[in-house]
Formats: sequence, structure tokens, C-alpha cells
Amino acid sequence: MINFFDDFDDKVHAYNSLFTDVLSIHAPVKLTKIKTRPNPYITQEIKHLMNTRDRWRKRAIKTMDKLHWNAYRFFRQEVKREIRIAEQEYVRSELSNSKRNTNSISKVIKRCVRKKNVQNATTSEDAMAQANNDFYTSVGKTIAEKAPTLTEKLGFTALTTTTA
Repeated sequence: MINFFDDFDDKVHAYNSLFTDVLSIHAPVKLTKIKTRPNPYITQEIKHLMNTRDRWRKRAIKTMDKLHWNAYRFFRQEVKREIRIAEQEYVRSELSNSKRNTNSISKVIKRCVRKKNVQNATTSEDAMAQANNDFYTSVGKTIAEKAPTLTEKLGFTALTTTTA
């Protein structure tokens, strides 16, 4: 099909368009979204420790042995501790390297602050609002029920209202 064209530029253009059409059909470009933030402070030692933890977990699930579960728990705690220490060291070094640059300092701090789960926050706020509504709507009913006994106990006379 390329030989139908006389001009070299037309041949190159035809080849490129045919080739990209074939690629888009047989090898389409797939976009992937990175779901987690990168952790620059995870070292090879921490990754090795994580692999050890995962092996102990598999072994513990397979055997259901208490010693294997204890080893898994120990390595899980070690991984958490090492990650926490590495993160603290990384943040300290980033802050010391920023040298009074407020933009870089704020970037480091934003990376450190964990984002709230929006769904859980709204759920807890809705639950608190509902609890407040329940409390305040029950106050009037409770006072109305206790008012006659309180007036008698304190020696007050109840006022009667007349409706016209």
C-alpha cells in the first residue's frame, strides 16, 4: 500500500498511520492510576523485613501454630517500628535541607499529614447530629412528664392556661 505513493514524505506518513492503527488495536495504551503515595523512606532492609513478616504470616495461617503467630506478630511490630523511625528520619532530613524555604517546608508537612477518610468523617458527624437531635427532642417530653411531681415536691402551684 505504501508503494502507491510517489513522494517519500507521503510514504512515511502512510506507514506511520498504518503502524499506529495496528498498535492501537493490538497493543493499546493502558493508563494506570497510582493509588498510594510513594514512600521514599522505605529502604531495602524494611522491604526485607516486610517479606519476612509475610512469610511468617503465611506459615502461621498454614500451620495455625502459636509460635508461628507470635513470630508473625513480632515481625509485624518490627516493621511498624522501623517504618515509623525511617519516616521520622526522612522528615527531619527534609526539614533540615529546606533551609527556611517555607514552600518546601509546607510540602514536607503536607506529605506527612494523613488525609482524613471523608466518608467516615461525615458518618461520625451524622451520628453526632442525630444523637444531639434525639437528646434535645426528648428534653421537652421528659420535662413535661416530671413537671407535676416537681411542682408538688417544691410546693409550687401549676399555672393553667386557657385556650380561647
